[in-house]
Amino acid sequence: MHELEYLSERDLKYFERKRDDGDPVRIIYLSPKVLDELSFEDIEKMEKEAIERTGHQVTEEELEAWLKEHKAVAEPGKKEERKNGQNDGTQ
Repeated sequence: MHELEYLSERDLKYFERKRDDGDPVRIIYLSPKVLDELSFEDIEKMEKEAIERTGHQVTEEELEAWLKEHKAVAEPGKKEERKNGQNDGTQ
């Protein structure tokens, strides 16, 4: 699998700017609950299983699809709406 690191909020802003400038950056937002329950051992196990099943290392697209399928991906916009007490995005 690709190298994973914990990043700070400052790092996130940097990579968001790079993505917005058109650089090849993929950001996957995970829900806090998933992050709480996830370990690097889980990720390594998932990678091994994917290689056994598909014969190749999991791609970023496959990983993101799997995370979305298992409802692990968070949507930052919805978090902001809830923080502001809104559910439908209107003010």
